[in-house]
Parts: sequence; C-alpha cells; structure tokens
Amino acid sequence: MDILHYEDIIAAAAEVGFDLCGVVDAEPMPHPKEQFERWLAEGNQGTLGYLERNVDKRFDPSLLVEGARSVIVCALAYGVPQESANCSEGRRAKIAPYACREDYHTVFRRLLTQLAERLRLNERGIRWRAFTDSAPLAEKSLAERAGIGRRGRNSLIINSRFGSRILLGELVVCAPADRYSTPTAENPCSDCGACVERCPAEAILPEGGIDTRRCIACRTVEPAATPSDESTAGWLFGCDECQACCPCNEAAERRDNQLIATLFNPADLSADYWVEITDEEFAERFGTTPLSRAGAERLREGAKKL
Repeated sequence: MDILHYEDIIAAAAEVGFDLCGVVDAEPMPHPKEQFERWLAEGNQGTLGYLERNVDKRFDPSLLVEGARSVIVCALAYGVPQESANCSEGRRAKIAPYACREDYHTVFRRLLTQLAERLRLNERGIRWRAFTDSAPLAEKSLAERAGIGRRGRNSLIINSRFGSRILLGELVVCAPADRYSTPTAENPCSDCGACVERCPAEAILPEGGIDTRRCIACRTVEPAATPSDESTAGWLFGCDECQACCPCNEAAERRDNQLIATLFNPADLSADYWVEITDEEFAERFGTTPLSRAGAERLREGAKKL
C-alpha cells in the first residue's frame, strides 16, 4: 500500500497556504463520542436535530469514508476588521468576523483539492474526500489530536500562536502515513472565566461547551434554530463576544490570511442599512460570504429587532 510521508504533507499544506496542519490516524474516538453523547442527553443541541444523527460516523472517519486510514487537519487564521471595532459596546448590527469574508466552505474545498493534487493522491490511486463543517465529522476532536490546539471553555479550538480565530478543514485519505502528529500537551485556555462572564446569553456551560438553545451565534445563523424574541445583544449574524474578551486572542499573532481576506467591515453598516437592503444588493455584495446562509429576508427581520 502507498504510504503518505508526514513531512511531505506538512510542506504541501504550507505551500497551498494553510496556516496550520496536522495528521492523525482515522481510528474511532470513543472518549470524545461519550462526551458528545452526554452533551446531547442534556438537551444542549436544542432544535439542531442534525447533531443527533450519524453520531457513530462523526467519531469514526472510516464509517464516513470507507477505507479511511488518515485524516489531514488544516487550519486558516482570520483577522478582525479594524481589530474588534465591531464588537465594542454600543455597536449595532454586529457580524462575526469570520462571516466578513468569502465563505470558508468554498475556500477550504478549493484549498483541500489543491492539497490533494500536490500530494498526487489521484495519480497514486489513493481515494480521498474533503470536509469543512459540511458532514458529521468531529473536526474539533480531530484538531486536538492533530496538535492544532486545545478546546477552550467556549468549545472553540485555541492555538497557542493564533488564538481561537481559526477555521478548520479536513482531508480524509485512504492511505496510512509514516507517522502522525502529537496532541498539544499545554491547554492555553486558563481558568479566568472571561468568556463565561462575557457571554450575553449565558450560553457557555459551567464545565465548558455551549448550550445552543441560548447561543446567539446559533440563533442568528442556524436555519434550524427556533426564532426567538430574546435579545441578540446587537448581533445580526453570529457572535464574537467570547473571542473578543479571550486573553489567548489578545496575546495571539495578528494574522489575516489573504486566502480568506476580509471583504467588508460591519462597523461601517448601520442597522437601517440591513433593514433596507434589497435582495439584489444582498446577492451582489454578500452572496459569496457566510451571510448567504441566512439570506436577505432573515437579516432584514433580524435588524428590525436590534
């Protein structure tokens, strides 16, 4: 069987433009699965019923991709328009920084395909599939095993260099590697509790993790989320409160990968702008961003409540 060389993978990922990369085997992950099942049993998934499906596949890549032997985990670091201006007190119609750029699903599909080409997977007859938050795959658990970072109390992966403002994508490959990454021993997330105190919706659980029933990001982004009259603290799409106050992000390297560069600054757009935006203008200006997940009508209605 053809074997992937670890150093070749890391080098190819850097050449494609990824900021971070690690490689793990495609073995089942029983402990993260048990934790996830407890989280589900407590009802924290709320109306996001899709999280209850395919749990076995989520924690066993070989069930998702038959013959899977390795998972290449890649990450892109993203910046914040004008630092955290769109998160400051008094701002309205706030939008999470990751959504102020080209949709990361599109970016990762393109880059992961390029990575597969650089590794000559097709030429070598090695089957592969690319994923980024688009299938039941426990990418945060894989990222921890791959040494990308450790999970913070707000459930986000925190990297010692880039903080928590990173996006993840995976290449599941039907070939073994000659060696695999080592998980990061040090957890950069301290016991400061800043994110717990800062969360406007009190959605961060005491033991860590998110209650999606309360989470503003879930309520403003997820199509399956039940509409609510509860305050979104000025957030129109997503939420960045727990990241804006995180000491790990304050100390992080300021990196805005140009492969997923900022396209607009939400601080420049008032709530009235979003109330009045037409479908045509929305499609032209924001159609390639994550905002398309919500659509113009949902954003108009959301802006009326700010």
